[in-house]
Amino acid sequence: MLGLLGGLAGHLSQRGDPLAGAALLLGGAALAIAAFLAAARRPREDAIDGTTEAAALAVLGLGFVAGLGELRLPAATGAVIVLALREKSTIQRFVHRIGEVELRAAFQFAVLALVLLPILPEGPYGPLGGIRPRELWLVVLLVSGLNFAGYLARRAIGETQGTAVAGMLGGLISSTAVALSYSRQSQDRDRAGAPLALGVLGACTLLLPRLLVLSLTLRPALAGELLPFFLPPLLVGAGLLGAGFFRARGVADGAIAPASRSPLRLGSAILLALGFQAVLMAMVWVQESLGRIGVLASSALLGLTDM
Repeated sequence: MLGLLGGLAGHLSQRGDPLAGAALLLGGAALAIAAFLAAARRPREDAIDGTTEAAALAVLGLGFVAGLGELRLPAATGAVIVLALREKSTIQRFVHRIGEVELRAAFQFAVLALVLLPILPEGPYGPLGGIRPRELWLVVLLVSGLNFAGYLARRAIGETQGTAVAGMLGGLISSTAVALSYSRQSQDRDRAGAPLALGVLGACTLLLPRLLVLSLTLRPALAGELLPFFLPPLLVGAGLLGAGFFRARGVADGAIAPASRSPLRLGSAILLALGFQAVLMAMVWVQESLGRIGVLASSALLGLTDM
């Protein structure tokens, strides 16, 4: 009924009678507010959280938008609202499991990605291809995001499998970043060498199909030439990865304690990004010094950062 009320208000406004439409909207909103005030007067143990009234106002607004003739947005948003209300208890349990460390790290990453990244200049600045601040910061975000994803995966599914799964997902972006990040983490996490190694193996294994897909998209003939060289290491990596997961099956990981510092490990990410920049500049120097002969050498150097 509230959706119908909002739809009528939108229809009247569309037909040139905005006062009548506003009156219907205000009436529906006043009804939701009155229902909330009446429920709030109940004893404390029966207190409400306002979800029903907020949904009522949202449906009223979506009906108004639909009455104006825009149907896709109300339909999609209404479906999301219904799903959210249906899974309300699941969402509440998930929110209660979020600790202060995870919440702080998530907001820090949001600031780094959504605030700092857009204001950084493109570049380049300086010799040997120059420094591109925005691209360099993307490397920082990649490494810190991998650190955070690995932490969340370990908290969710255990030390061994969580670390390996996070490494495999990171391999879709940069297996080098996973290897560098996990190597740094091995200095701080006691008895975590095997899970971290499994994560690096997963990242390097997933690197091969990623490169094949990219090559197939950009140059199908090149993908056909690469397949005979990629298939043997892919099979070996998949076999070793499967054996690692099989050995880890049934091993009790125990609870993962919250991190004593930010799971983003921003300092390590910045150091790794500086290493990337140094390799890129070295690659440009080799190519400029040796000319066409340096193509293979520069390709090898580039492979140290990104295949």
